[in-house]
Amino acid sequence: MNTAMKRAQVSQMPDVLWIDIGRFGVVGAWNPMLEKVESEAEHEGSPRMMAASRSSG
Repeated sequence: MNTAMKRAQVSQMPDVLWIDIGRFGVVGAWNPMLEKVESEAEHEGSPRMMAASRSSG
């Protein structure tokens, strides 16, 4: 399995930020490496299909 990590400080409170990024299928909205994400549900073990963005370089 591949792993990627990036750290950043944000000015939002954790509870507020988690509303925006915490849902299982929303990873495509904030991850620039993903073009499309489809999730069948919001719980552990749910299938999640992702399409990687193609580099323009």
